[in-house]
Amino acid sequence: MRLNYYQCTGCGEKFNFPFSHGKYYVGKEPLSNRVHIDDLLTVLARPVWCKDCDILSLVEDIAPLQIFEGAFATSKAGKRIEYPVETESWGQEGAVAEAGRYLRWRMERVHGERALCCGGSNYQRMDVPEPLFKHRGCDFGVVEAQSRFFIGPHSGWGPGVRSVANFPVWDSEGVLLGRLTWFDRENDVWQVEPANYPLLKADEE
Repeated sequence: MRLNYYQCTGCGEKFNFPFSHGKYYVGKEPLSNRVHIDDLLTVLARPVWCKDCDILSLVEDIAPLQIFEGAFATSKAGKRIEYPVETESWGQEGAVAEAGRYLRWRMERVHGERALCCGGSNYQRMDVPEPLFKHRGCDFGVVEAQSRFFIGPHSGWGPGVRSVANFPVWDSEGVLLGRLTWFDRENDVWQVEPANYPLLKADEE
């Protein structure tokens, strides 16, 4: 689960995430203007305040390698895992395959966690018990979490099918590559367009 938005307790100003869905491109060839879903992984993320962009954003959520190894072993034993992928509704074969894809990605990952809006590391986590992030310019207000939603893959007739999706896509090291725009359901292929840092535009879903 991830938080839908944050709000100042003093003045009531609302802060939205600049994006709520994103993918890693893990294909072997350079990313082109089309990408198959088998070459994409859903980004693992946590809410932060990016101090460089001065916005509510997301940072990669990359646990130690042992956690990924444990998740893979647990899925092979036919048991449910929640990280790096929730497998409650998956069959064992699919769960093992997806946990294995995340494990391979984690084994090859070199760079530390990046703020996904700009690729930087100057941020404050917002999902700690008491972040106490004071709203600048508001005498007494702090920025607190509001309602919840799931950040994860889309299914059904969602963005990308009947309306442009604009889901950011990063390489396996967390560097922005572009945006996924339209989805070809017959061939399981996304169209890709260029994108640049910083990703500041809030979702319009």
